[in-house]
Amino acid sequence: MNTLKKLNNIFAGSPPNEDTKKKVSVECLFYLLMTAYEVVHRGDSRFNDDARNFDNVIQYRLENDDVGAYVVIKGDRVTAHRGIHNNPTLTLIFRDIDAAYGLLTMQDTQFDALVFGRLKYEGRLPSLFRFGYLSNYLQDEYLVQLSV
Repeated sequence: MNTLKKLNNIFAGSPPNEDTKKKVSVECLFYLLMTAYEVVHRGDSRFNDDARNFDNVIQYRLENDDVGAYVVIKGDRVTAHRGIHNNPTLTLIFRDIDAAYGLLTMQDTQFDALVFGRLKYEGRLPSLFRFGYLSNYLQDEYLVQLSV
């Protein structure tokens, strides 16, 4: 509901500033990405084979902000959620809106974002590697570069 209010605020009244638009875009992209894992789970047996026994809660969020989304991968279920999870296995934390926007629109790579401090993680390192491997299903098979 909070996202819906923010979207409504974009279209009502005076135009928002650029940072507000980016923040809402990032929030929507976080959730859209997590939903993509749920959709791929439903239709790709290779993804399901590789995700088997990967019981984790993976979260994307902005540093120092309440903007985020997470995916729960447990057993044979994958479910996407908006908001911040109180006990994720792994959290990918973006330094700021621009860092998140750059990675989510594929203008940046996860490796470069980690190396140059635009993205950091909290949680288990093996989960980061395995989630990175699972992310290749989205990047290689399903996502196309967004034009901005």
